[in-house]
Amino acid sequence: MRVIPSIDIMDGKCVRLVRGEKSSSIAYEKSPLETAEEYDKYGAKLIHIVDLDGAFIGDMKNLELIKQIAKRFPIQVGGGIRDERKIEQLLALGVQKVVVSTLLLKDQDLASKIKEKYYGKLVGSFDFNQGRLSYAGWVKQSNISFENAVTGLEEVIVTDIERDGTFNGPNLDLLRSLKIRCKSKMISAGGVKDILNIFELRKIGMDGVIIGKAFLENKINLKDGFRFEGLAGD
Repeated sequence: MRVIPSIDIMDGKCVRLVRGEKSSSIAYEKSPLETAEEYDKYGAKLIHIVDLDGAFIGDMKNLELIKQIAKRFPIQVGGGIRDERKIEQLLALGVQKVVVSTLLLKDQDLASKIKEKYYGKLVGSFDFNQGRLSYAGWVKQSNISFENAVTGLEEVIVTDIERDGTFNGPNLDLLRSLKIRCKSKMISAGGVKDILNIFELRKIGMDGVIIGKAFLENKINLKDGFRFEGLAGD
């Protein structure tokens, strides 16, 4: 199982939110670039980056910073990617994978097109709020079924917004139920507080886990986190 460290960027700073609420933003002393350097030092094979400004307002304000990071480290990027032009732009910057959410839920014809065109480069990100699919910075809810949303994607990320940034552990019941309904590789995000949570996620069949706040606040030692990936196998 892959261990993927994350960096959330707002106004050029490395931040974390609690339950996806913009007003809960906590900024960290290390810059996004310094954080990426540290992750790379301890063996990260891929770094998950979210442009929170993009997620909330639909306009990626941190592209220059993302470009700098992409030149040096393997990254996947999400947040505010609302059209195909932005996908092309990020891939041209050297981003390995583009993470999309709103785009997959608003326009099904376009969703089908980009799933096929960018297969393997496109990762679907699906956020659940009180058991329902949410998008546009987690403030809108979708009526599209999870099964339809994930069809045609090689890999998906699932986040329970109510757990995100809380250290309350991942929502294992939700993840189990979604895994049964999904043929794609599934990555869990949100709520991880310790190494035990990583083992629990592996046990229920997750293909990977995204960890942010637990690394940033030393709940999980970086050496231990990335060593686990080697011990656990893929």
